[in-house]
Formats: sequence, structure tokens, C-alpha cells
Amino acid sequence: MKLFASDYDGTLFKNKEITNYDLKMIKEFRMQGNKFGIATGRTIDSITHELEKHKIPYDFIVGINGGVVLSQKREELYLSDFNEAILPEIIDTLVQDDVLYYGVNDGYGLSRMAVLEEFPSHRSNIGFIDYESLVSNGVKGMYVRHTSALEAKNLADKINHQYASFGIYSFPNNRSIDIGSVGVNKSTGIDLVLKHFNLKDEQKVFTIGDAENDEPMIHDYHGFAMD
Repeated sequence: MKLFASDYDGTLFKNKEITNYDLKMIKEFRMQGNKFGIATGRTIDSITHELEKHKIPYDFIVGINGGVVLSQKREELYLSDFNEAILPEIIDTLVQDDVLYYGVNDGYGLSRMAVLEEFPSHRSNIGFIDYESLVSNGVKGMYVRHTSALEAKNLADKINHQYASFGIYSFPNNRSIDIGSVGVNKSTGIDLVLKHFNLKDEQKVFTIGDAENDEPMIHDYHGFAMD
């Protein structure tokens, strides 16, 4: 048995589509007794909406960059912690940096708060949860949309410098930033998937992605990067 973990946005979902060829290959790969899944920065509600919309077969989901891991039957294999005490200070940092908007998530749903009064529309494929309600459920991660890829990279570096000692780590991804916990990433999420399937041979694990949040799993396993 082999296992293949693919990033979603910019990798499997590229140029606003998923090709019929890729869907066919995923089905054939699984029919041969192998396991296929998605490793994404998206929340669970967001990525499962996409999986159902495009009828993508899968055996596992790694969401919010390893912060939540589910089996095919939506059994929760892992849900990370997040230092909520530092949340107000992180938000102040984001506002001072004039990001377009930011949000928090509980691993499944998400909220959104605008910083600038006018910003390009960037719709979500799922509805937003009220910020206070989501925070009361327990924050597991954050996401940010900045004005440019360079500004996002600089802010991610700033967040990592200021808050790593508080257990916070961020990944830049084009104009976006994913903020989670130190030591939690797509690779650690895949580690849990391997334990779930009792797959001990790391030589049979393959990954593919297109951004910095994919680097841990690309580095730790047989990784491929989009051109």
C-alpha cells in the first residue's frame, strides 16, 4: 500500500478546475489498494465542501496545515491547541500592518474581520461564523489576507519572530498567511495518518504542493512541487 497526500489550492485545484484526468488517476490509485488524501490550509468545512462539489474520492483529510486530521469517516484523529491568550496581541499586530482582513477558525468553521473599509472581494465557499461565537468554541488557527505576496511574507516573518516563544507559527502563501501552532504542520498531520493506517514504510509515502506551507511534507517524504 502506498499513500499520496496532495495540497488542494494551486495543486489539485489549479486554474479554477480539477481535471477529469486527475480524478481518473486518483480513482485508479485507490482501486489498487492505495490511500489518497488532501493536506490543505483550509478548514474542514471548506475542504469537505470542495471534495463533495467535485466528487473527489479520499481516504483522509489534513486540515488547517495539520491542525486537524480526519479519517475517511470523518473520525477526528487530531485537533491542535492554540495559545488563545496571545490572540488579542496578534490581532493588534495584524491591524497595525493594515492587512485586508483576518479570521479565526476552530478547525472546522471560520470567521472574518475586515481591517480596511475597502478591500477586493474574496468570497468563501462556506458561510462565516460570528467571531465571538467561534472564539467561545475554541480557536485552533488564524488566517490573514494581505495586500501583496511580499507584504504577506514580511508579516509572516514578523509573527514568527514575535510569537514563536508563545507557541505560534505562521506560513505565507501568496497574499495569504496561515497562523497556527509551533510544531504543527502538514507533515505532522501525515504522521498521524500513517499511524491510523499502520503504514510504517515512509518510502511508500508521496506528497505534492505549491507553497511554503507544503515544504514540511515535501521535505519529510517523497515530495513533488508544482512548476
